[in-house]
Amino acid sequence: MDNKILKEILTERKRQDEKWGEQNHFPTYWMVILMEEVGEAARDLCGKFQNYPNYRKELIHIAAVAISAAESYDRYVGELDSIKPIPPEELECPSCGALNKSSKEREEFSIIDCHNCNAVLEFVGNCLSEVADDI
Repeated sequence: MDNKILKEILTERKRQDEKWGEQNHFPTYWMVILMEEVGEAARDLCGKFQNYPNYRKELIHIAAVAISAAESYDRYVGELDSIKPIPPEELECPSCGALNKSSKEREEFSIIDCHNCNAVLEFVGNCLSEVADDI
């Protein structure tokens, strides 16, 4: 195992904690965050303008987010049955962090625009994610 890569992942974890503080989310929201990072890596690998150095950087982000999700899970193991998921109408935009609220009754699947950054957001069940620009 390459210690250089492990150091990069730990450095990214520290950066995330400095930026966001300790993050404790319901597992479905962690999956949204993780998939947003996976989407960025896919964009850099498969998009119009392939960006291999940024693809590698996103892989480090993916690993760091996965570790953060596991840490959060471990803090709450045994308590997950009592944790209620955040209602989707109160979830943060993965792009800018703004809270987005839906004034109408949502169906199982719906799309809204973030009120702050205009990202197109997709609610599926209790998960929120940004819809790719080039769809």
